[in-house]
Amino acid sequence: MAAWSAVLETDGQYHNFLGRVFDALEDRQRNYNFLLAGIETYPTAPGFQFVNQAPVWISGEELTRMIRQEDFQWVWGALLAFPPSCSREEVLGSVRALYVPEAPDQDSWHIRNRFLETGAEFMIFAEDSTFTEFLTWDRELLDVFCRHEPQAKVTKE
Repeated sequence: MAAWSAVLETDGQYHNFLGRVFDALEDRQRNYNFLLAGIETYPTAPGFQFVNQAPVWISGEELTRMIRQEDFQWVWGALLAFPPSCSREEVLGSVRALYVPEAPDQDSWHIRNRFLETGAEFMIFAEDSTFTEFLTWDRELLDVFCRHEPQAKVTKE
């Protein structure tokens, strides 16, 4: 099965703000649980700094609530989306087997490069505040994203 990638970069906007990505997904991220890995962010709201303590398991509802409250910048990160039927322990075990934890930028790249092996339904990948990639198995979800972000460069992996 092939994965699809949509990349946003260098159009003069900071793409690593998730509010824009969630808008492009039409809030469908609410229906998933997320594993956050290789994260470097700069939230200012009290209680949001925990996302930098990757790996973090968080519901799509909670992640969306946080971003709607403060759309803080994500410098680095791999946000892997799993259906609610997947347990935290199952996901952590399989993803941790894919890489040895290092610095956030290295962790996020390791996970991005092995997305096909993670078992995630989709991934939001943030790199260095100028590049956001949306990866998915679901072509229909990619099309939803691209309707809102028509400048995205789409490739098949």
